[in-house]
Amino acid sequence: MNAVHERIAKTQGKDDGNEEYADGERGARGLSSELPGFRKIVELKRRLGASRSAGQVVYSDGLAAVSVFIESLEGRSEPVRTGLASMGAIHIYTREVANHMVTVVGEAPASSVQRIANAVEYRKPE
Repeated sequence: MNAVHERIAKTQGKDDGNEEYADGERGARGLSSELPGFRKIVELKRRLGASRSAGQVVYSDGLAAVSVFIESLEGRSEPVRTGLASMGAIHIYTREVANHMVTVVGEAPASSVQRIANAVEYRKPE
């Protein structure tokens, strides 16, 4: 966590178990291209129970925010449900990339959510 996030966590009196990525920790995934009109707000590692985690990147165009979740499928027994789902104005698109589940959630047009998910690609670590 950087100093600003540490101050916020201390002033709010909570440690939610999530941590902001340091530059070298992001791993072998990322967007294949820039997202016109969107900028990255924050990148976190979220805990999913005691032993699993998922990466989360939040993008915004100033009006809408879109979250990209990337979770390893290693050790997962049930199949991934891929495709588009909607709940009111919120659209969710899930796809599989290099043994990872990529889920994009946002109050943005379904085509934008799908385009963002399709821009996630595997990159070999440098």
